[in-house]
Amino acid sequence: MTTTDDRTPTGEWAPGYDDIFAQRAKNALQRRVSLGVDTWGDVLKLNWGMPDPDFLPAEETAAAITAVLREEMPSPLEYEWPQGDPTLRAVMAKRLADQNSLPIEPTQITFNGGSSLSLENVCRAVLEPGDVVITEDPSYPGTLHHYRLSDAEIHGVPVDEEGIQTWKLAELMEQLATAGKRIKVIHTIPDFQNPTGYTTSLRRRREVLALAAQYRTLVAEDVAYRELYFETPPPPSFYTLAGGEGVVQLGTFAKTWATGIRVGWVLASPQLADGISAAHTEAGITAVLTRALRRLIEDGSLDRRVQQQREMLWRQRDAACAAIERYAGETMRFTKPDGGYFLWLRLPEGTSAEQCVIEAGKEQVMLLPGAPFFVQRAGQPFLRIAFSYMQPDRLDEAIRRVAGAVHRVLAAKT
Repeated sequence: MTTTDDRTPTGEWAPGYDDIFAQRAKNALQRRVSLGVDTWGDVLKLNWGMPDPDFLPAEETAAAITAVLREEMPSPLEYEWPQGDPTLRAVMAKRLADQNSLPIEPTQITFNGGSSLSLENVCRAVLEPGDVVITEDPSYPGTLHHYRLSDAEIHGVPVDEEGIQTWKLAELMEQLATAGKRIKVIHTIPDFQNPTGYTTSLRRRREVLALAAQYRTLVAEDVAYRELYFETPPPPSFYTLAGGEGVVQLGTFAKTWATGIRVGWVLASPQLADGISAAHTEAGITAVLTRALRRLIEDGSLDRRVQQQREMLWRQRDAACAAIERYAGETMRFTKPDGGYFLWLRLPEGTSAEQCVIEAGKEQVMLLPGAPFFVQRAGQPFLRIAFSYMQPDRLDEAIRRVAGAVHRVLAAKT
């Protein structure tokens, strides 16, 4: 029996943990973004890259999980295979082979707990401390976070409406190679990129692959938004254009089905896939989910959901663009994306995006400043809007409030 004396501390812990945290954790703490508003309150959310919660496929998900538990026990409640359910891997191999126009074997696919863990496993497999990673600039902050935690040296290359600027990429790679640096990875989100919404042109995809081959650099291709086009599909994937060699493709069900389904995958050539799976540390992901996803693919539910998403996102994009032009056409410039979730808004030079976010927070609207998306964060006059989470009427109201916030910040400058 425990007595009061047994619970008496034997020493007093000095306040604070700065001497305990690794430098990577200290750096991550400094990079956190304050939204200036309660994330979980009754606010208009332009910050979250998630589908509209009123149209999530709850019934289909429940039916698939119920069927798995009724018909496939006991395996759904046991440990999963480390690389994922073999039957799901077989179904996905056929799906990805169709999408990439290349033969793909199930052993080339490893499933993980979301695309973030997929990238973590790739980092673990290929990166040594000090290796160089080149990303698009801007890029998804979660991507930058994983590469920083891997102690990689990160360099950003600007993007425009055709994707990464390949002439600047060539200059950078030559400089790094001359300095004796090992350039390990070029990371790209080529389709409806997060945050810009840009899609990399076919010409630039070929140019990136030529540079990657010249310097023997792996291309990591994040295809989270690839299926969510509105009219015309994007150009062939990097994986397709490379014939499946020298490219790692990272995918997820989060954007096409639901963000709460934390299942992502890595697709690579057989030898590369073997090395990545060897660095895999998970004891398999949730078995009931992988089996449910297999059923949703086999019965056509995923394809129907993707088509519904395209139609819904198209309406949401048009509503968001119309609202920006209506309320802030003279102060916020943007390029209309052909798919995906996001609009990238450029403010007048010298405008504090962070202050705009704070002002919008006072109006109960959440959105993100541009700085966290850049390798070098300071002084970036951009805002990112996710148009995916709300219906057109609420998007219009949210953007009206954001425009008011921007106008107040601009007025305070003069």
